[in-house]
Amino acid sequence: MAKQFLQTLIVDPDINTHSVAKSLSLGGHSVLDAYNGKEGLSLYHHHSPDIVLLVADLPILDGFELANQIKDAGGERVPVVFLLDNHDEHAMTRCLANGGDDILTKPLVPFSLKAKINALIRMRDNHYTTKQKLQRISEQLSLIQMEYEAAERVLTKITDHGDNLPGNIRYLRSPKYISSGDVLLVAQPDANRQYILLGDFTGHGLAAAIGTVPVCEIFYAMASKGIALGAILREINKRVHERLPADQFLSATAVEVNIRTDRFRIWNAGLPHSLVYRHHQMVQKHASKNVPLGILADQDFKVRMHSYPFGAQERIYLHTDGITENRDRRETELGMRKIVEILNQCTDSDQILPRLSKEIFQFGTGQLQHDDLSLVEIAPFSSAEQLKK
Repeated sequence: MAKQFLQTLIVDPDINTHSVAKSLSLGGHSVLDAYNGKEGLSLYHHHSPDIVLLVADLPILDGFELANQIKDAGGERVPVVFLLDNHDEHAMTRCLANGGDDILTKPLVPFSLKAKINALIRMRDNHYTTKQKLQRISEQLSLIQMEYEAAERVLTKITDHGDNLPGNIRYLRSPKYISSGDVLLVAQPDANRQYILLGDFTGHGLAAAIGTVPVCEIFYAMASKGIALGAILREINKRVHERLPADQFLSATAVEVNIRTDRFRIWNAGLPHSLVYRHHQMVQKHASKNVPLGILADQDFKVRMHSYPFGAQERIYLHTDGITENRDRRETELGMRKIVEILNQCTDSDQILPRLSKEIFQFGTGQLQHDDLSLVEIAPFSSAEQLKK
């Protein structure tokens, strides 16, 4: 039960100190008197005073040891004030380094002593109140973080198909947070066609990942029915436009590979240039020529895909802007030119992705990751390469 008055422990062999301190009792204070360190420690443990005034030069147990023992016993809430005969800086520094919270110089003046004690008690109570509030905030933040991470794990399980890709697709992925606004979707509507969509929602983490859930549902549901990729893109655009906030949209590149015709069709809406590696050199860039998904109303949305041949040793590379905007210690961006340079240097198509991966992560060494990183390599596929169930 809380005390109804302030209790001050005075530990000083000097009788004059105790005489002055008695004046505190007239203002609602209770005073405990001790004349050596051992007696002072005993009174502290028995009465738990609100404040302790002591001198350094105490018999039996000196003031420094007494102050440290009070603090070690959990007395961080109890202000400890050392009483000095003068303003010696060395003595003041030593007192504050050994459990002291403040200094008073003798002779003590009753009015000043009372004002100092009241001020220290107010500071103590404010500090304790602030500490309690911070503790409650910390507990709430921990709970929010747990819920956030649980939600991210659920979303990641729904949207992450990185371990369920066919053999002709390789995927480099490094999210900024646990979950990501980057999403890779792959479906095979029949034995001859394969759909690939790499998307990047605005934002990062959980807020961005939420938008990928309806996109995944639409993509896989419609692809399983053999519906054309253009129609799938239209439905995704409609859903994102109607259901998500206006500032949340999906930049994406969609590719359809057809082994019967040995061709691929591509559509880019807001992502960096798609790159096609042909005959040991990069010969094609496919720039974004469309508005990202979710910005236009359904009646204004158009899908026009461009068709190109696709040979056995050729590769298509899709990536989000986190790759080209990856920064080094000088805040220089990796840029498209470096990626093209790596492609031009490679003579073995199977070594391109490992080389790109090495360059990307070495480039950003020592820097905080600014964005989700996603890079997809697409090779021609055979009808035997079905998606894993």
